[in-house]
Amino acid sequence: MKKFFAAILLFFAVAIAQCAEPNEQWFCKILAIADIQYADIPQSIGRDYRGSLKKLDEVRKNENGRKYDFMLCLGDFIDREFKSFAPVIGSLNEFRLPLKNVLGNHDLNCNKEEQNKVLKLLFEDGKSAYHFDVGKWRFVALDPMRLSAVSKLKTPEQETEFSEMYSALLKEKAPNAKPWNGGIDAAQIEWLKKILNDADSKGLNVAILCHMQIWPVSGESLYNAKEIADIFSAHKCVKICISGHKHSGDYASKDGIHYFTLAGMVEGDSISYARISLSKDSAAIEGFGKAISMEMKLRD
Repeated sequence: MKKFFAAILLFFAVAIAQCAEPNEQWFCKILAIADIQYADIPQSIGRDYRGSLKKLDEVRKNENGRKYDFMLCLGDFIDREFKSFAPVIGSLNEFRLPLKNVLGNHDLNCNKEEQNKVLKLLFEDGKSAYHFDVGKWRFVALDPMRLSAVSKLKTPEQETEFSEMYSALLKEKAPNAKPWNGGIDAAQIEWLKKILNDADSKGLNVAILCHMQIWPVSGESLYNAKEIADIFSAHKCVKICISGHKHSGDYASKDGIHYFTLAGMVEGDSISYARISLSKDSAAIEGFGKAISMEMKLRD
């Protein structure tokens, strides 16, 4: 009799596991922070640069014991000076979570040698454009700084691309023709298309990670935002884009893709960050401070 009941229990355990596995493959939980912008300088223009470290401490206390697949930092770890990275990275490491980063414009507020150090500090093998999978979700991190005024690491081809793209935007008087923005270079676009084609063929959901806003086009958007958004619209795998850079936060949708911008931590007294939960068909954002809270149905 004991063997009979043991067999029954084993049968139900296997059945439950088989039913749960598909949902578990699609579920992903992220702790997200944007625009820490730490610097050992006084408050200015409503930004508490020194206070960002205390805010990180508060987030860690609030989130202690919660389970996340990874922690996402959406760029602008610092406001200026390479030496500012040490206390920020030290604080982030105390979260004891896998850390996934994207590159922001302020992160390159240093000389050429230090800019190379930034890439090695923030990214595995120094690769600032990369992708990784969590279950059935693929995350694609873009580097918008390769076509930017602030980067001292541009190749000759990227120098030409940047000059032509920025000059054209200035001529159009485009809202995103600002020196603090950047663009996605041609080589990175070709890499991006291959990653998305592969995700389409494997039936994966894709979340795009980028420091700068992609949609809508604004004063904080990529230089080639329209081109990049059109690429996303053409790939059914792309479900959501998560950005920082625009400190007030924002949300828009285009062709069924959700474009969420997380409010900046450095702003004021608020402790802005978000818990992001992704599943096969939906995304939920629980925002704190000035961060938006919302639930979204993902496009088919």
